[in-house]
Amino acid sequence: MGLENKDISTCVTCGKQYKVCKKCEKAAGIYVPWRLTACSPTCWQISQIINEWFYKSITAEEAQEMLLNVDFEKIPELNSETQKNIELIMASNKGSVKPAQIKKPIEQTTMRSD
Repeated sequence: MGLENKDISTCVTCGKQYKVCKKCEKAAGIYVPWRLTACSPTCWQISQIINEWFYKSITAEEAQEMLLNVDFEKIPELNSETQKNIELIMASNKGSVKPAQIKKPIEQTTMRSD
């Protein structure tokens, strides 16, 4: 028995498809559980750091430190939007870290351009 399409979501950070928990779907009317947008806690943390930087709640330097603390480089694949935003964050303070490598880019539509 396969998974139905409504039970599958795509991770906003890496593009991986994963099964969505029914409890998470029910809670969506009250709050947005991380499991609705990300396949893992690490992917969720990365997406939140990028969002905070994108909307200027944190500086690029703060985002760099936070990304290093969640070991963003351990994610085997990042979608192209995530990769480009991480590269922009890391480029703002030259020399601190090399951005993660994309193994299979997955296209998405938006990215921040400073």
